[in-house]
Amino acid sequence: SLRLKLSINEIGSMYRDVQPDLTDWQLIQQSLPVLQPVFEYTRIIQGTRYVTMSLVLPMTAWFIEFELDPSVDLTMADGTVLRHSPLLSAVRTGREAMHDEFVQRWCKDLSLSILEDYIVSTLLDPRWKNWDFDGCNIFDDGTMARERALSFIRTAWTDVKPSVAAESARVHPRVSKKRST
Repeated sequence: SLRLKLSINEIGSMYRDVQPDLTDWQLIQQSLPVLQPVFEYTRIIQGTRYVTMSLVLPMTAWFIEFELDPSVDLTMADGTVLRHSPLLSAVRTGREAMHDEFVQRWCKDLSLSILEDYIVSTLLDPRWKNWDFDGCNIFDDGTMARERALSFIRTAWTDVKPSVAAESARVHPRVSKKRST
């Protein structure tokens, strides 16, 4: 007859060959401080209860430079610092691959028009109004500076201003006449 219920001993004996050994547990333990910041970064950037576009550049710059940089030591949840060299090869390789993927996606493949959108949204967010884009040379080979970012905003506003003024005059004609006098 078919037994639908198995005892704990029967279940344990079925998976005996695939139980984690000490190396597996070390891999899991060392992977946690690598994966936790990725989880936090993703959770914050994909937030739906607050504006996130303005967070993308500052967080990505910080993330690439400090969390994914393979030369930076990892801190475990209990405060233990894991140096780069004694990390298991699989953890070190995974961390380096994530770093390289982030650099490729955000520093090499990101189109200038999308970068400009992120720059404008970052500068318009009061939380980042004094951010000098230090460390953001990763986004365009070291040529981005605060003034360049501000010029993106000035250009965008110059392009949009006439249509905003015309629409405002159409919707609120009395207000527009008072302002022009």
